[in-house]
Amino acid sequence: MNILLCFLIFTVLLITSASCTDGDKKKGDLSGSGEQALMAKGGIQEDHRADVSMLMGQGDNAFAARNLDEAIAKYNSAIALNPDMADLHYKLGLTYGHKMMLNEAIASFNNAVRLDPNHVKAYNNLGLAYERKPMLTEAISQYEKAVAVKPDYAPAHYNLARCYSWTNLS
Repeated sequence: MNILLCFLIFTVLLITSASCTDGDKKKGDLSGSGEQALMAKGGIQEDHRADVSMLMGQGDNAFAARNLDEAIAKYNSAIALNPDMADLHYKLGLTYGHKMMLNEAIASFNNAVRLDPNHVKAYNNLGLAYERKPMLTEAISQYEKAVAVKPDYAPAHYNLARCYSWTNLS
């Protein structure tokens, strides 16, 4: 009986391991042939994930230390490895915004919302960048998009109200 049970367990394990190595990966598995399909759709290679994560962390640390040039370099390096990650573009936009490089910030935030149309913080900061230019009509439009995406996002409501008050004063 014990030999039969051991044989059945061994057979199940053997079949399971064989099915996982033949290229027919389970849905959601990003390795093997599934990774190639993801790469064809603009996904990131497995071996670059750690690099992107490391570069983003270094960029975050540089940003926190107010070493904005280093943060820009790190975020751009990460984007070169994974151009389809909205948060990288968002963080790059924040960094450009802190340097008052508004055209670059606007381009980065636009990339973020193109990649993730629900990125409420990117819409809000895009509004702030337009507001600093000053392009209030464009700023209001971005704040309205932020509110449409997340109706309870207070910073967008505040910024929208402020812009409305300025346009009524003119």
